[in-house]
This record gives sequence, structure tokens and C-alpha cells, in this order.
Amino acid sequence: MHRVVVLLAAVLVALLAGCSSSGAVDGAEPAPTAVPGLSADLVQQRADVEARRIQVELTLDSGAAPLDVTGLQLRSAAFPGAAPTGRAAAGVQVLPGAAVDLAVDLGPPSACTAQEERDPGGESSPPLPATAVLALADGASAAVDLPDADRHLARAHAEACAVAAAAAVVPARWDPAWTTTGSGADLRAVGVLHLGPVAPGGTAALEGVGSTPLFHWHLPGGPVRLGAGQSADVAVVLEPARCDAHALADDKRGFGPQLQLSLDGAPAVPVRLWVPRPDRAVATGALVGACAGGP
Repeated sequence: MHRVVVLLAAVLVALLAGCSSSGAVDGAEPAPTAVPGLSADLVQQRADVEARRIQVELTLDSGAAPLDVTGLQLRSAAFPGAAPTGRAAAGVQVLPGAAVDLAVDLGPPSACTAQEERDPGGESSPPLPATAVLALADGASAAVDLPDADRHLARAHAEACAVAAAAAVVPARWDPAWTTTGSGADLRAVGVLHLGPVAPGGTAALEGVGSTPLFHWHLPGGPVRLGAGQSADVAVVLEPARCDAHALADDKRGFGPQLQLSLDGAPAVPVRLWVPRPDRAVATGALVGACAGGP
């Protein structure tokens, strides 16, 4: 009997050793590995800001083998719901000596700090390193570090955190119906900003609206102050900031003004609120009309 027990123990040890040497339990996905010659980082172009996305830039050294990527996942505690889009989801080939940008929709922010909520420009935010996990055509996966060297992810996170913090105190949205006032060079677009209701126990003040490359945004009624539970419909007048055709044709931020919001008595923070794309025709027409009617 003792001999049988010893033999069974030896068999069990051999089986366990075999599992350990295989590097993975049956059915488990293999751990991502590094690809020689592959480097990456994060980039955010002007058009990415409104879309709330970021680009993972993959670069493959000259002399390396081409890399067939079938999918990409951004792993970041700052944006846990980030999802690939476009070529990042459909797949792409990275050639030696070339760089490829793959877009990722960031989704809602997580792990926001008080500093980010006060500094939506992210000027004082440190880089937010992340990891890109690539699904490869041969069934393997590869991991590559994203150092966020130029702080693109840090700035995107700070702005998203500021927007979320403001919305928790005072929701804000643009009314889809825009009107005009004046004529000729004095033609102006008029929008309505819906503010509130302010959260219980909170206060909010709209002290102004920042200019954009296309418009100066004016509050004809002056600053607006609201207490808990209060709401307001605020008229906002858009004055042309530029009349050159290039500014309108190449615009990326003209309809993304920053609301100067003071929340719960704190100093005002610039919080960006985009006018939805389908609702921009009236303001665009007023800009063109005013510029055409000027000297």
C-alpha cells in the first residue's frame, strides 16, 4: 500500500510540473508579450478633443517584421471604459519604419482628483502612463507601454473630470433652437443655455463664456447665480471673432466654448460645453452673413 501511495504522489508531482512548465492553464489566454522593435505613445489631434478620443501611435523599427494587428485595448485606470474604434477595432498592418495611429474612444473618466477638477487644462497634471494590448493575427497578444510623454491623456482626463464635476452640481446643455438678431455686419446668432437644477445643498454661478476661434460668446444679461434646486435659461450672443474663410473651413474648436463656472463658492473653472453638430447651422450662417456684410 505504501508503494502505491508513493507512486501516486510521484505521478501528481509530474503532472503539476508539466502544468507549470507549459506557462498557462488549459483554456487560459496567454500573457501578452513584447514585440521587438515596437514602441508606442498617445497622441490627441485637434479633431479628437470634441470626439473625446485619443490615438495610440504604434511605431515599428526599420528591419523589424511587419506586424498584423487585429484589435487593440487601452488599459488605463483613468478611463476604464475606453473602447477601440475605426482601424483600432477593424485591424491594421504596421510596416517597418512606419507609424500608425489607432483611435480609442475614451468614455467616462475614473479616479478624478480635486486638482484635475480645478484645472481642466491639465497644466499641472503629471503624465498618465497606460498600456496598449494588441491582438495579433497569429492569435498571440502583445503589450506595449504608453508613457504619455506629452501628457495628452493627462489633459484629456483633467478636462473630462472637470466636466463631470460641474455636471454633478449644475447640469448644462444648449437648446437645439438657435435664432438671429440684427442684420448685415451686425448679424448675430443667439443661443439659449439651459442651466440646472442645481444639486441639493449646492450653488452655481455662470460668470462668463470664453471665446473660441470663431466667436466671442457674450452674456447680455450678465452673470447668472443659482441656489440649490434653481434653474435658468440663459441667452448667449455670438459675435464673429474671425472672418477669413480658412478659419471656418479648418475649424475644430469654434463651437466648444468654456463656461466660466463657480461651483459651491469656489473660484470659477472653465468647463467646455460643445454645441451639438446638428445645431450649428444658424450660428454658422450668421457668421458668414456678418462677415459678408462687413466693410
